Amino acid sequence: MKSKPIIISLGVLTLLCLGVSVFFSIYYVNSMPEIPAPELDRVYPLNVHGTIVYLTKNQDLLIKLSFWIGFFAGLGAVTLILISMNKNPEITGE
Repeated sequence: MKSKPIIISLGVLTLLCLGVSVFFSIYYVNSMPEIPAPELDRVYPLNVHGTIVYLTKNQDLLIKLSFWIGFFAGLGAVTLILISMNKNPEITGE
């Protein structure tokens, strides 16, 4: 299967990006202020299970980009797996 290295790479990218997103979300909830601080540019809200903290633009971008890159990498991996299953029916047992 020619797409196997691509699928593995996308899977690793998915786990890495989603892990980064979860890690920093938890880290920020425990360390950032719960009120906006415009003088520090902490005006971007992050809501994690009802706890709202305020981040800078770069912190907000890190969480959002890592989540969406991980999401689409996972979607790509699943798509390639389904395509390869349709091309190779012996994988599905048919």
